Amino acid sequence: MKTILAITGLIFFQPLDAFINMADVDCGMSVVRNGKIVNGIDAEEAEFPWIVSLKQRGEHFCGGALINSRWALTAAHCLLSRRASQIQVSVAEHNLLDANSQHTKLFQVTEIVLHPSYVTRQLAGDIALISFDQEVQWGDRVQPVCLPNPDKDPFAGFLATVAGWGWTDEVKNGGKRANILQKVDVPILANADCQQWYKDEKKSLIIVDTALCAGLEVGGKDACQGDSGGPLVVKKEGRHLLVGVVSAGIGCARPRLPGLYTRVNHYLDWISRTVRQEKEL
Repeated sequence: MKTILAITGLIFFQPLDAFINMADVDCGMSVVRNGKIVNGIDAEEAEFPWIVSLKQRGEHFCGGALINSRWALTAAHCLLSRRASQIQVSVAEHNLLDANSQHTKLFQVTEIVLHPSYVTRQLAGDIALISFDQEVQWGDRVQPVCLPNPDKDPFAGFLATVAGWGWTDEVKNGGKRANILQKVDVPILANADCQQWYKDEKKSLIIVDTALCAGLEVGGKDACQGDSGGPLVVKKEGRHLLVGVVSAGIGCARPRLPGLYTRVNHYLDWISRTVRQEKEL
């Protein structure tokens, strides 16, 4: 059973205890059932049909996730000192070197909306919305991701998947940027446990309640530079929910220093207000 809320041209499908859909098609579904990130593996083509590559002068610099045909979510820190006119968004991308892919489409960014609470080099509010100059056309390779319900579910204990074209390791360890989309599974931690790990490692970083930690105590698997803004998803009731946005970390994949993500379900009101205002213009 589900409740359907119509809000200014957007349809929010909200099954109880499940997900929010901000698009006009089904969300969080991938036609690929089995499918650099540090110690990840190549994703299958179209395995994450909501992931986008943010580009400036043709070069990938951050990731993002489609939430409807005009908007994508990314990290605020990705967009500092950048203007919308400088950024394009690539959808249905898999190999960054395949410039002739018949599936990849580029869209010009027309608006950047940073969360008003974001402060440079801080965890709180590291989330942003970008809109495009035309609507994305849905298909098997391009689909929106679902958003989690606004129930503040901490998702602690869930196994999540992060994907991106970032570095395969820290530069000092010989890492380099991945050209083929990478993915890796990492467990989500309770914030209190994450804070204790950072404290044990003599790191003074405060894990705020709008952040989320995911990683292994022994390290070895993580997002890295270039994955920023990309999606951290969990699969729940057969759908992929965008629970986190790649935000920060100390190094990459270090023991007891898990990756830090913006917790999406703390920002749902802001997301819906921003998208709704655009629809009303």
